[in-house]
Amino acid sequence: MRTPGMDFLAHIADLALNQPLALLPKKAAIISAVLGDRIGLDGDMKSFVRSVSGPPMARRQPSQQGSSGYLKTTRGVAIISVVGTLVPRAGFLEAESGLLSYERLKSLVRSADQDEGITSIVLDLHTPGGAVAGCFECAELIHQISLRRPVVAIANSMACSAGYAIAAAASKIVVTPTSLVGSIGVLCLHTDFSRQIDARGITPTFIFSGAHKADGNSLQPLSDDAKNDIQREVDACMDLFVSSVAKHRPNLTEKAARDTEARTFMGAQAVSVGLADEVATIEGVVAELGKLHPATQTKYDLTERLYGKLDATVQRLQDAHAQGVRVGLAAALSGRS
Repeated sequence: MRTPGMDFLAHIADLALNQPLALLPKKAAIISAVLGDRIGLDGDMKSFVRSVSGPPMARRQPSQQGSSGYLKTTRGVAIISVVGTLVPRAGFLEAESGLLSYERLKSLVRSADQDEGITSIVLDLHTPGGAVAGCFECAELIHQISLRRPVVAIANSMACSAGYAIAAAASKIVVTPTSLVGSIGVLCLHTDFSRQIDARGITPTFIFSGAHKADGNSLQPLSDDAKNDIQREVDACMDLFVSSVAKHRPNLTEKAARDTEARTFMGAQAVSVGLADEVATIEGVVAELGKLHPATQTKYDLTERLYGKLDATVQRLQDAHAQGVRVGLAAALSGRS
């Protein structure tokens, strides 16, 4: 009998293993650390994975989320938190597992776009990336919305791989001084448990039709043909990745994106290589976008009109004074003559 916990782990494994991922390499291994020996990894392997990946990425929940699922400031800025590993669908896992689905993100962006009180959108990114499936469709939706209103993506600690593809679709990319962006690349994690199950006296047998039906399974070593097929799929996903980035950031060509060789860049360095537009803080971004709100515009307009009237009055007084000086000087000179 399967338990809900087993279903949870099986779904995590299905999302991460043997799938093309636009994800930081050290974060790809973290799935194995989470699953551990529950899917066949022993203690030694878990220790190795942790040494490669480090501790799991901390989850950061946005403060003051409204019923809409995002924070809405009094000046009409919607702040959408893009936190965790990105997946096509997360279902019941989303709230507790540190996953964010593209479907959820698209729903939040659409909701903000349709809110009459919203003038701009901030994507607050803290993500190492995630699945390829669904990524570029989500990026295209964000791009279309950015044509109607400002959408600013801020790497607020990390916007890498699929997270960078999402950020690139915004009107502008901002990085904080210590944030990482980039990792424009695709990988696939294949796990081979064949030696472990052999040591335990287990012999799996696949019965199938179609020569490649069982290719890439985790209970047998990866064949050369299967590896080549996976490489072609990864390369095709990479083509989609650089094409999406170049389309949404015209100043960054496909070649330039490829030439980064999936490196990550921090703060000002990201701006210098063209992966970001400026270095700032999320507070600064929100404050600047808040000036687009009609109430703020009215305030500034009144101020400008007031100062304009004062300037005009001062100018008239100065002109009158100058005229008086000229008249007095003329009269004095006339009296001398």
